[in-house]
Amino acid sequence: MSPRERILDSLSPAGSAETAVVVPYEGIFVRDHWADLIGLPWWLADDPDIETQVRWRRIASARAGSDWFDLPYGCSRAYRQENRIEQDAHGVWRCDRRTGDRERLHPPAVGGDHLAMDGAPPPQGRDDIDALIPEPVPPATDDGSADLPTAVRAAFGAERAALRHVNSPLWSCFGLWGYEAVMTLVAEQSDLLVYACRRLAALAAQEVRDSAAAGADVVWMEDCMTDQISPRAYRDLVLPSLEQLTAACREVGVRCVHYYCGDPRYRWGELLSVDADALALEESKKGFRIEIAEVVERARGRRAILGNLDAVGVLQDGSDADVRAEVQRQVAVGRRNGGRFIMSLGSPVTPATPVKRVRLYLDAAREVSSGG
Repeated sequence: MSPRERILDSLSPAGSAETAVVVPYEGIFVRDHWADLIGLPWWLADDPDIETQVRWRRIASARAGSDWFDLPYGCSRAYRQENRIEQDAHGVWRCDRRTGDRERLHPPAVGGDHLAMDGAPPPQGRDDIDALIPEPVPPATDDGSADLPTAVRAAFGAERAALRHVNSPLWSCFGLWGYEAVMTLVAEQSDLLVYACRRLAALAAQEVRDSAAAGADVVWMEDCMTDQISPRAYRDLVLPSLEQLTAACREVGVRCVHYYCGDPRYRWGELLSVDADALALEESKKGFRIEIAEVVERARGRRAILGNLDAVGVLQDGSDADVRAEVQRQVAVGRRNGGRFIMSLGSPVTPATPVKRVRLYLDAAREVSSGG
Protein backbone atom coordinates (compact mmCIF):
# COMPACT_ATOMS: atom_id res chain seq x y z
CA MET A 1 0.00 0.00 0.00
CA SER A 2 1.11 3.56 -0.59
CA PRO A 3 1.28 5.97 2.38
CA ARG A 4 -1.76 7.80 1.00
CA GLU A 5 -3.72 4.57 0.77
CA ARG A 6 -2.82 3.71 4.36
CA ILE A 7 -4.10 7.09 5.55
CA LEU A 8 -7.35 7.01 3.59
CA ASP A 9 -8.09 3.39 4.46
CA SER A 10 -7.36 4.03 8.15
CA LEU A 11 -9.90 6.87 8.08
CA SER A 12 -12.55 4.76 6.34
CA PRO A 13 -15.16 2.57 8.09
CA ALA A 14 -13.47 -0.61 6.81
CA GLY A 15 -10.07 0.31 8.25
CA SER A 16 -6.62 -0.50 6.91
CA ALA A 17 -4.62 -3.72 6.82
CA GLU A 18 -1.48 -1.63 7.43
CA THR A 19 -0.93 1.03 10.08
CA ALA A 20 -0.30 4.54 8.82
CA VAL A 21 2.21 6.72 10.67
CA VAL A 22 2.34 10.51 10.75
CA VAL A 23 4.09 13.50 12.25
CA PRO A 24 1.48 16.07 13.33
CA TYR A 25 2.21 19.73 12.70
CA GLU A 26 4.78 19.14 10.01
CA GLY A 27 5.27 22.89 9.59
CA ILE A 28 6.53 23.21 13.17
CA PHE A 29 8.86 20.26 12.70
CA VAL A 30 10.30 21.71 9.49
CA ARG A 31 10.70 25.21 10.98
CA ASP A 32 12.56 23.98 14.07
CA HIS A 33 14.77 21.47 12.21
CA TRP A 34 15.34 23.23 8.90
CA ALA A 35 19.13 22.93 8.84
CA ASP A 36 19.24 19.21 9.61
CA LEU A 37 16.12 18.26 7.68
CA ILE A 38 16.36 20.42 4.56
CA GLY A 39 20.02 21.49 4.42
CA LEU A 40 19.31 24.55 2.26
CA PRO A 41 19.41 28.29 3.09
CA TRP A 42 16.58 29.13 5.50
CA TRP A 43 15.17 31.95 3.38
CA LEU A 44 14.11 29.54 0.65
CA ALA A 45 11.06 28.86 2.81
CA ASP A 46 9.92 32.41 1.91
CA ASP A 47 10.89 32.31 -1.74
CA PRO A 48 7.78 32.78 -3.93
CA ASP A 49 9.31 30.76 -6.76
CA ILE A 50 7.26 27.58 -7.22
CA GLU A 51 10.17 25.38 -8.29
CA THR A 52 12.07 26.39 -5.15
CA GLN A 53 9.07 25.65 -2.96
CA VAL A 54 8.54 22.25 -4.52
CA ARG A 55 12.23 21.43 -4.22
CA TRP A 56 12.53 21.93 -0.46
CA ARG A 57 9.13 20.39 0.24
CA ARG A 58 10.11 17.29 -1.69
CA ILE A 59 13.26 17.03 0.46
CA ALA A 60 11.22 17.42 3.66
CA SER A 61 8.74 14.78 2.58
CA ALA A 62 11.45 12.29 1.66
CA ARG A 63 13.58 12.80 4.77
CA ALA A 64 10.74 13.09 7.29
CA GLY A 65 8.86 10.17 5.78
CA SER A 66 5.43 10.87 7.27
CA ASP A 67 2.48 9.30 5.45
CA TRP A 68 0.95 12.74 5.00
CA PHE A 69 2.25 16.22 4.24
CA ASP A 70 1.00 19.75 4.76
CA LEU A 71 -0.55 21.02 1.53
CA PRO A 72 0.69 24.61 1.14
CA TYR A 73 -1.23 27.72 0.26
CA GLY A 74 0.00 29.65 -2.75
CA CYS A 75 0.52 33.30 -3.50
CA SER A 76 -0.86 34.96 -6.61
CA ARG A 77 0.93 35.02 -9.94
CA ALA A 78 1.21 38.80 -9.68
CA TYR A 79 2.93 38.53 -6.30
CA ARG A 80 5.43 36.01 -7.66
CA GLN A 81 6.22 38.28 -10.58
CA GLU A 82 6.63 41.38 -8.42
CA ASN A 83 8.64 39.96 -5.53
CA ARG A 84 11.94 38.14 -5.15
CA ILE A 85 14.37 37.20 -2.39
CA GLU A 86 17.87 38.71 -2.46
CA GLN A 87 20.91 38.21 -0.25
CA ASP A 88 23.75 40.68 0.23
CA ALA A 89 26.45 41.39 2.80
CA HIS A 90 23.89 43.02 5.09
CA GLY A 91 21.23 40.33 5.15
CA VAL A 92 18.37 38.69 3.28
CA TRP A 93 15.64 40.83 1.75
CA ARG A 94 12.24 40.55 0.17
CA CYS A 95 12.36 42.97 -2.76
CA ASP A 96 9.48 44.55 -4.66
CA ARG A 97 10.42 44.78 -8.33
CA ARG A 98 7.90 47.56 -8.96
CA THR A 99 8.83 49.99 -6.22
CA GLY A 100 12.32 48.88 -5.25
CA ASP A 101 11.21 48.60 -1.61
CA ARG A 102 13.06 46.03 0.50
CA GLU A 103 11.97 44.21 3.63
CA ARG A 104 14.61 42.49 5.72
CA LEU A 105 13.91 38.85 6.53
CA HIS A 106 15.09 37.02 9.64
CA PRO A 107 15.47 33.32 10.36
CA PRO A 108 12.34 31.91 12.01
CA ALA A 109 12.67 31.53 15.76
CA VAL A 110 13.17 27.94 16.83
CA GLY A 111 10.19 27.10 18.99
CA GLY A 112 8.16 29.88 17.38
CA ASP A 113 7.59 33.52 18.22
CA HIS A 114 5.44 34.66 21.11
CA LEU A 115 2.09 35.73 19.70
CA ALA A 116 0.63 38.77 21.39
CA MET A 117 -2.67 40.54 20.86
CA ASP A 118 -2.28 43.25 18.25
CA GLY A 119 -3.68 45.96 20.51
CA ALA A 120 -6.94 46.34 18.59
CA PRO A 121 -9.99 46.73 20.85
CA PRO A 122 -11.92 43.46 21.23
CA PRO A 123 -15.38 43.27 19.67
CA GLN A 124 -18.14 44.60 21.91
CA GLY A 125 -21.20 43.56 19.95
CA ARG A 126 -22.48 41.97 16.77
CA ASP A 127 -21.60 44.94 14.59
CA ASP A 128 -17.96 44.69 15.71
CA ILE A 129 -17.98 40.95 15.04
CA ASP A 130 -19.42 41.49 11.57
CA ALA A 131 -16.64 43.98 10.83
CA LEU A 132 -13.90 41.61 12.04
CA ILE A 133 -15.27 38.36 10.62
CA PRO A 134 -16.28 38.78 6.98
CA GLU A 135 -18.73 36.65 5.06
CA PRO A 136 -16.97 33.76 3.31
CA VAL A 137 -15.96 34.39 -0.28
CA PRO A 138 -14.68 31.68 -2.64
CA PRO A 139 -11.11 32.39 -3.72
CA ALA A 140 -10.22 33.66 -7.15
CA THR A 141 -9.67 30.75 -9.48
CA ASP A 142 -7.49 32.44 -12.06
CA ASP A 143 -4.98 34.47 -10.04
CA GLY A 144 -2.37 31.72 -9.86
CA SER A 145 -2.72 31.05 -6.14
CA ALA A 146 -3.57 27.42 -6.90
CA ASP A 147 -0.29 26.90 -8.79
CA LEU A 148 1.81 25.94 -5.74
CA PRO A 149 -0.53 23.34 -4.18
CA THR A 150 -1.12 21.93 -7.65
CA ALA A 151 2.64 21.63 -8.25
CA VAL A 152 3.25 20.03 -4.85
CA ARG A 153 0.46 17.50 -5.40
CA ALA A 154 1.95 16.68 -8.80
CA ALA A 155 5.41 16.22 -7.27
CA PHE A 156 4.54 13.78 -4.50
CA GLY A 157 0.87 14.07 -3.65
CA ALA A 158 -0.13 10.86 -5.41
CA GLU A 159 2.11 8.95 -2.99
CA ARG A 160 1.34 10.72 0.30
CA ALA A 161 -1.89 12.15 1.68
CA ALA A 162 -2.33 15.93 1.58
CA LEU A 163 -3.35 17.64 4.83
CA ARG A 164 -4.83 21.05 5.59
CA HIS A 165 -5.62 22.63 9.00
CA VAL A 166 -8.66 24.57 10.20
CA ASN A 167 -9.38 25.96 13.66
CA SER A 168 -12.53 25.23 15.58
CA PRO A 169 -14.46 28.52 15.87
CA LEU A 170 -14.27 28.88 19.65
CA TRP A 171 -10.50 28.36 19.49
CA SER A 172 -10.36 31.22 16.98
CA CYS A 173 -12.28 33.42 19.43
CA PHE A 174 -9.25 33.52 21.72
CA GLY A 175 -7.48 35.49 19.00
CA LEU A 176 -10.27 38.09 19.01
CA TRP A 177 -10.78 38.57 22.74
CA GLY A 178 -7.90 36.91 24.57
CA TYR A 179 -8.13 34.17 27.17
CA GLU A 180 -9.59 36.07 30.14
CA ALA A 181 -12.26 37.83 28.10
CA VAL A 182 -13.40 34.61 26.39
CA MET A 183 -13.75 32.87 29.73
CA THR A 184 -15.74 35.80 31.06
CA LEU A 185 -17.99 35.77 28.01
CA VAL A 186 -18.63 32.05 28.43
CA ALA A 187 -20.04 32.76 31.86
CA GLU A 188 -21.74 36.12 31.30
CA GLN A 189 -22.47 36.71 27.60
CA SER A 190 -22.34 33.40 25.80
CA ASP A 191 -24.82 34.60 23.15
CA LEU A 192 -22.09 36.87 21.75
CA LEU A 193 -19.71 33.94 21.49
CA VAL A 194 -22.39 31.84 19.81
CA TYR A 195 -22.81 34.57 17.20
CA ALA A 196 -19.07 34.87 16.64
CA CYS A 197 -18.71 31.09 16.34
CA ARG A 198 -21.43 31.01 13.68
CA ARG A 199 -19.55 33.59 11.63
CA LEU A 200 -16.23 31.83 12.16
CA ALA A 201 -17.75 28.44 11.31
CA ALA A 202 -18.94 29.79 7.96
CA LEU A 203 -15.39 30.97 7.19
CA ALA A 204 -13.88 27.67 8.33
CA ALA A 205 -16.36 25.73 6.19
CA GLN A 206 -15.22 27.78 3.21
CA GLU A 207 -11.62 26.90 4.13
CA VAL A 208 -12.63 23.24 3.99
CA ARG A 209 -14.15 23.70 0.52
CA ASP A 210 -11.08 25.64 -0.65
CA SER A 211 -8.78 22.93 0.71
CA ALA A 212 -10.67 20.21 -1.11
CA ALA A 213 -10.47 22.20 -4.34
CA ALA A 214 -6.70 22.54 -3.80
CA GLY A 215 -6.33 18.77 -3.51
CA ALA A 216 -6.44 18.10 0.24
CA ASP A 217 -7.31 14.56 1.29
CA VAL A 218 -7.64 15.26 5.02
CA VAL A 219 -8.60 18.25 7.18
CA TRP A 220 -7.12 18.55 10.69
CA MET A 221 -9.71 20.31 12.85
CA GLU A 222 -7.95 21.84 15.84
CA ASP A 223 -10.00 22.25 19.03
CA CYS A 224 -7.94 23.88 21.80
CA MET A 225 -8.57 25.42 25.23
CA THR A 226 -12.11 24.07 25.32
CA ASP A 227 -11.42 21.60 28.12
CA GLN A 228 -11.56 24.66 30.37
CA ILE A 229 -15.28 25.26 29.88
CA SER A 230 -18.12 23.15 31.22
CA PRO A 231 -19.57 20.20 29.27
CA ARG A 232 -22.78 22.20 28.82
CA ALA A 233 -20.88 25.20 27.42
CA TYR A 234 -18.99 22.82 25.14
CA ARG A 235 -22.29 21.48 23.80
CA ASP A 236 -23.66 24.98 23.25
CA LEU A 237 -20.57 26.78 21.95
CA VAL A 238 -18.39 24.14 20.31
CA LEU A 239 -20.41 21.18 19.05
CA PRO A 240 -22.65 23.10 16.60
CA SER A 241 -19.68 24.59 14.77
CA LEU A 242 -17.78 21.29 14.73
CA GLU A 243 -20.84 19.65 13.22
CA GLN A 244 -20.89 22.35 10.54
CA LEU A 245 -17.23 21.71 9.70
CA THR A 246 -17.56 17.94 9.58
CA ALA A 247 -20.63 18.35 7.35
CA ALA A 248 -18.55 20.54 5.02
CA CYS A 249 -15.91 17.80 4.89
CA ARG A 250 -18.57 15.24 3.97
CA GLU A 251 -19.95 17.49 1.23
CA VAL A 252 -16.59 17.84 -0.53
CA GLY A 253 -15.33 14.32 0.13
CA VAL A 254 -12.37 14.97 2.42
CA ARG A 255 -11.60 13.07 5.63
CA CYS A 256 -11.67 14.93 8.94
CA VAL A 257 -9.49 14.48 12.03
CA HIS A 258 -10.79 16.13 15.22
CA TYR A 259 -7.80 17.05 17.38
CA TYR A 260 -8.99 17.80 20.90
CA CYS A 261 -6.24 19.48 22.87
CA GLY A 262 -6.79 19.02 26.61
CA ASP A 263 -8.36 16.72 29.19
CA PRO A 264 -11.18 14.61 27.70
CA ARG A 265 -12.24 13.18 31.05
CA TYR A 266 -15.55 15.04 31.40
CA ARG A 267 -16.70 15.06 27.79
CA TRP A 268 -16.18 11.69 26.20
CA GLY A 269 -19.81 11.66 25.10
CA GLU A 270 -19.49 15.01 23.37
CA LEU A 271 -16.18 14.12 21.70
CA LEU A 272 -17.49 10.84 20.35
CA SER A 273 -20.63 12.54 19.08
CA VAL A 274 -18.63 14.70 16.64
CA ASP A 275 -19.03 13.18 13.18
CA ALA A 276 -15.32 13.24 12.38
CA ASP A 277 -13.50 10.35 10.73
CA ALA A 278 -10.91 10.30 13.51
CA LEU A 279 -10.23 11.56 17.01
CA ALA A 280 -6.73 12.68 18.03
CA LEU A 281 -5.73 13.50 21.59
CA GLU A 282 -2.69 14.79 23.44
CA GLU A 283 -0.37 12.61 25.48
CA SER A 284 -0.75 12.49 29.26
CA LYS A 285 0.45 15.78 30.76
CA LYS A 286 -0.76 18.96 32.51
CA GLY A 287 -2.12 16.90 35.39
CA PHE A 288 -4.34 14.61 33.30
CA ARG A 289 -3.84 11.15 31.83
CA ILE A 290 -4.86 9.92 28.38
CA GLU A 291 -4.27 6.18 27.95
CA ILE A 292 -4.56 5.05 24.33
CA ALA A 293 -6.12 1.73 25.37
CA GLU A 294 -8.98 3.59 27.05
CA VAL A 295 -9.46 5.79 23.99
CA VAL A 296 -9.70 2.74 21.73
CA GLU A 297 -12.09 1.03 24.15
CA ARG A 298 -14.37 4.06 24.15
CA ALA A 299 -14.24 4.46 20.38
CA ARG A 300 -15.06 0.80 19.67
CA GLY A 301 -14.34 1.21 15.97
CA ARG A 302 -16.86 4.03 15.49
CA ARG A 303 -14.09 6.28 14.25
CA ALA A 304 -10.36 6.11 13.70
CA ILE A 305 -8.06 6.92 16.60
CA LEU A 306 -4.66 8.58 16.31
CA GLY A 307 -1.88 7.48 18.61
CA ASN A 308 -0.54 9.86 21.22
CA LEU A 309 3.09 8.90 21.71
CA ASP A 310 4.65 11.25 24.25
CA ALA A 311 6.60 13.84 22.24
CA VAL A 312 8.74 14.82 25.26
CA GLY A 313 8.96 11.91 27.68
CA VAL A 314 9.45 9.26 24.99
CA LEU A 315 10.41 10.78 21.63
CA GLN A 316 12.67 13.53 22.98
CA ASP A 317 13.97 12.11 26.27
CA GLY A 318 13.46 8.36 26.00
CA SER A 319 15.92 5.83 24.63
CA ASP A 320 15.68 4.28 21.20
CA ALA A 321 14.32 1.16 22.91
CA ASP A 322 11.67 3.29 24.65
CA VAL A 323 10.51 4.71 21.32
CA ARG A 324 10.29 1.28 19.70
CA ALA A 325 8.50 -0.24 22.68
CA GLU A 326 5.88 2.52 22.85
CA VAL A 327 5.26 2.39 19.11
CA GLN A 328 4.82 -1.37 19.30
CA ARG A 329 2.45 -1.06 22.28
CA GLN A 330 0.29 1.62 20.70
CA VAL A 331 0.05 -0.13 17.32
CA ALA A 332 -0.98 -3.36 19.07
CA VAL A 333 -3.66 -1.46 21.00
CA GLY A 334 -4.76 0.42 17.90
CA ARG A 335 -5.35 -2.79 15.97
CA ARG A 336 -8.22 -3.54 18.35
CA ASN A 337 -10.05 -0.65 16.68
CA GLY A 338 -10.72 -2.61 13.51
CA GLY A 339 -7.84 -1.20 11.49
CA ARG A 340 -9.00 2.35 12.22
CA PHE A 341 -5.77 3.57 13.81
CA ILE A 342 -2.97 5.91 12.77
CA MET A 343 0.30 6.01 14.71
CA SER A 344 0.95 9.61 15.73
CA LEU A 345 2.38 11.86 18.40
CA GLY A 346 0.28 13.59 21.03
CA SER A 347 1.95 16.95 20.31
CA PRO A 348 4.34 18.54 17.80
CA VAL A 349 7.96 17.40 17.63
CA THR A 350 10.01 19.50 20.07
CA PRO A 351 13.02 21.58 18.95
CA ALA A 352 15.30 19.41 21.12
CA THR A 353 14.32 16.19 19.34
CA PRO A 354 16.89 15.19 16.68
CA VAL A 355 15.64 14.41 13.19
CA LYS A 356 17.11 10.92 13.50
CA ARG A 357 14.79 10.19 16.45
CA VAL A 358 11.79 11.20 14.38
CA ARG A 359 12.98 8.92 11.62
CA LEU A 360 13.42 6.11 14.17
CA TYR A 361 9.83 6.59 15.30
CA LEU A 362 8.52 6.45 11.72
CA ASP A 363 10.63 3.44 10.79
CA ALA A 364 9.63 1.59 13.96
CA ALA A 365 5.94 2.06 13.18
CA ARG A 366 6.40 0.71 9.66
CA GLU A 367 8.37 -2.27 10.92
CA VAL A 368 5.60 -3.17 13.37
CA SER A 369 2.94 -2.69 10.70
CA SER A 370 4.74 -4.98 8.26
CA GLY A 371 5.45 -7.60 10.92
CA GLY A 372 9.17 -6.88 10.94
